[in-house]
Amino acid sequence: AYNTTGLESDYSEEAFITIPVTNHPPSLILPLQLTAEKETASAIEGVQVNDADGDAEVMHMTMAVDRGTLSFTDVVPGGVAPNQIVGNGSKSLEVTAPLGAINTTLVAPNSLVYLGDRNLVGPDLLQVSVTDNGNEGQAPILSDAKNASITVTGNTQDTWLNAFFNEADLVDPTKETTVY
Repeated sequence: AYNTTGLESDYSEEAFITIPVTNHPPSLILPLQLTAEKETASAIEGVQVNDADGDAEVMHMTMAVDRGTLSFTDVVPGGVAPNQIVGNGSKSLEVTAPLGAINTTLVAPNSLVYLGDRNLVGPDLLQVSVTDNGNEGQAPILSDAKNASITVTGNTQDTWLNAFFNEADLVDPTKETTVY
């Protein structure tokens, strides 16, 4: 040990310093407006999750639409694994995985795909939320949520059908020949 003048000394003391750990909130980046073609799988690009606590932290991400389905790929090397996705190919899906794996998947082509309901032409809404599960051991659990409007486009006949028939009739294939 050395004393304050820099000379060697037999006297020493220990001092402990406690540095508080802070849990930082996650943040979502999401495009505000998306466009999809009727009955065509459309890639959703530009979604990203950030958290200053690091890429290894496990996040819980939910994504939902009202008038279609969402699919999240599970084949990207270093990305999200199949057992980390619940509800894939449905109106609502959940991903629980390390932040780095989520972002590795999101930047891959066609990693998040939207498919509107049968005969849908018009608006839908993508709702995305992410929680950090209280990473860094600090309460509370922090989260972020954002929405993106989806406009599903079609041809002139599609627009006419959606103007004059209700959605329940348009998504029912048994009514296609009798209603319109």
